[in-house]
Amino acid sequence: SLVGQWNWTINSTWINEFRMNSVKEELPRTRRSDTPQVSISNVGRYGEGLFNRQFESKQFQLSDIITYVTPQFQVRGGVQYIAYDIFETFTPNSGGTYTFSSLANFRAGNWTDYTQFFSLQPGTSVEQAGTMNEKEKEFGAFIQADWRPSQTWKVGLGLRFDRQEHPGFGIADFTSNPTTYTRPGPLTAKVPTDSSVSPRLSFSWSPEGDQGRTVVRGSAGLYVSRTPSVFLYQVLTSNGSRAAAIKFTGVTPALAVAYPGFTRGATFNYTNPFQFADYNAANFPVSNPPDIQTFDPNFKNPRTTRFNLGADRAFLPGLTLGVSATSAKTKNLERITDLNLSTPTLNTVGRPVYGVRPNASYRTMQVYTSDAESTYTALTLSAKYAPENSWIEGQIFYTYARERDNDSNERSFSGYSTQDPNRLQDDFSWSANDRRQVVTGYVSLHEKWYTGVRFGFNFRYLSGLPYNPVFITDLSNDGNKFDRIWGTERNAYREPGRYIVDLKINREWKVAKRYGIGVSAEIFNLFNKTTRYTRTNNIGGTDLAPIANTALNTLSTERQVQLGARFSF
Repeated sequence: SLVGQWNWTINSTWINEFRMNSVKEELPRTRRSDTPQVSISNVGRYGEGLFNRQFESKQFQLSDIITYVTPQFQVRGGVQYIAYDIFETFTPNSGGTYTFSSLANFRAGNWTDYTQFFSLQPGTSVEQAGTMNEKEKEFGAFIQADWRPSQTWKVGLGLRFDRQEHPGFGIADFTSNPTTYTRPGPLTAKVPTDSSVSPRLSFSWSPEGDQGRTVVRGSAGLYVSRTPSVFLYQVLTSNGSRAAAIKFTGVTPALAVAYPGFTRGATFNYTNPFQFADYNAANFPVSNPPDIQTFDPNFKNPRTTRFNLGADRAFLPGLTLGVSATSAKTKNLERITDLNLSTPTLNTVGRPVYGVRPNASYRTMQVYTSDAESTYTALTLSAKYAPENSWIEGQIFYTYARERDNDSNERSFSGYSTQDPNRLQDDFSWSANDRRQVVTGYVSLHEKWYTGVRFGFNFRYLSGLPYNPVFITDLSNDGNKFDRIWGTERNAYREPGRYIVDLKINREWKVAKRYGIGVSAEIFNLFNKTTRYTRTNNIGGTDLAPIANTALNTLSTERQVQLGARFSF
């Protein structure tokens, strides 16, 4: 990264800040095996890495902020321009991936499915078909005013404008006619550009006569998130004509004749599994159609309305207690839906079951849409003890939070976990990120009489995240194995809580008054704590007779030791 900044004090009330920033980032992730990946549920995997990826991003940013300052009033306004140059080669499953539902099926060679990422263009390699080299731009502008009408009050108002412009390449245009969209279809749609205006309000109040020991703060505002480039990559490559991931759930007679090495059962070669050299339209265009992806024309970036209210109060010398509450509601969360589904029928327990896909040219016809929502509320209590010149100080925070949503995929780009993409309301429940209780804090001890050594303890307690046991078979026949026992709430199960303690020991010496030497040792997860629990997993059977399987699961962060030395002058 390279940063240039010019701060210009125009006069006693006007200040200008100009900033230029250039960043280049490379994230290579190359495969270390040429054989297909073999994945065995609840056991492990071997072979090629699932996601072969080369990523390079160049970012150039210009911003200018001008500030007007008086003792009672401050106004800041500015503009920002960011240009992204993104180069990405992403070929997931390009070497092929076999999935086995159990160790017994692996030993018998009975794979559940086989997926491979292909170039659909003759003469174009899968790496070339899976490469994106595009540019996008972002614009921003804001104005913010802070007013101090008295010594006890401060009020802030703000307004922000954001615009994200995506590349102009063509994407699949099937949202208006999914059943008749041809293969390959027209690429006449575009990634929607999004603009937004976000108001903000804040205040702080310290009661008069309290000598500044109590402060009450509040804020409200609208905040907008951006759409990352991984979605752009998907709609560029997985458009039905450039590249595609094709899933095989069996071996047809025609495939067995054309590819005698592609077998299932006792003849499966587990030491050197078969993989296709390239796409052959003559052998698997209809029985194994590709997935295709595009954007909803009305797609919007996520928008969060957030409210905060809190207070801090100083009591004994060095002791401060605080409380704060947060409420947030997010709309326009990204999710994936599938337009290539027939009208469902209800089975004996009322579960919608889909039949043959209306458009036989494709398997799933996935659309990035933005109709998911979430709510978040939290209460935080805090205590800080830091007397002046004390040998001990510490701080602790306790947060109780509740988060609910109807899709927690957090920007998943190629699959969805909704039980039924056409019944999003059925999935509004605890978010996969719903961490109900969190305790964080530290204690620092300075033995300054004999050794001068400092001991610092950081501690965290994290209550368990929810999870969602699902059937190992696709009971809804919608192409995704995320079917819960019918009638059960999403994310109704929870992991156990866990705690982590870190320790830092350091000592510093002054040399000739101008220099300093320090040594330190840090131990993360000091007690090497590992949490093991029995997790309900992979439900078997049917809706009328479900069979819940369990497996031992582990939550852990490995213990690490870091030694350091510092010279200061």
